Amino acid sequence: MVAPLMKYIKKIQRILQRVSGNAFVREKILEKNPGTFTEKRRNFDVLVIGDKYDVREIVPEDKMYLQFDAPDRNLFASYLILRGKFSWLKEGEGKCIIVCKKTNEKKKNISMFDIPFLHTITINKFNLKKQQTELKYPMLFHPFLVLKFLFGRKYDVSSVELCPLQEIEDFCKQRDIELEYRMINK
Repeated sequence: MVAPLMKYIKKIQRILQRVSGNAFVREKILEKNPGTFTEKRRNFDVLVIGDKYDVREIVPEDKMYLQFDAPDRNLFASYLILRGKFSWLKEGEGKCIIVCKKTNEKKKNISMFDIPFLHTITINKFNLKKQQTELKYPMLFHPFLVLKFLFGRKYDVSSVELCPLQEIEDFCKQRDIELEYRMINK
């Protein structure tokens, strides 16, 4: 009796997701993360990780890059994403550009926008089940952030600074990754 009831509840959940726009938004968020096993390209010149930023001024046209951006992504979340995605860079000559607002440098929270980029082990280590649920229903939990994600402007002014998180410096140095930390000037 319980199993058929659960099947109907799941169907109702799927219908509600479609009607409310959650499925559309969730797909847009997931599009930002090319799948580790489905993405065919490798050996990128540059990874750009952080807040929403127009990369035309910081990544040369002839360089192949991937950008993992979300509104108000903090430095700690960018570091966790770098740890999971650095292997997509060209070995020995790859560059990581991290873009962050000054106000988000010391924050340690992980948002639903970060979840698609993180490994299951990291999600479990930091107890991020709540954020996984939020990702299933983004319009319900964070409607304004979703609007900022979909329609918000990308920043285009930043300055190169020393990275305030030593772990990122050490991580990149150990893997021979050139690090460029850019603070958004807004």
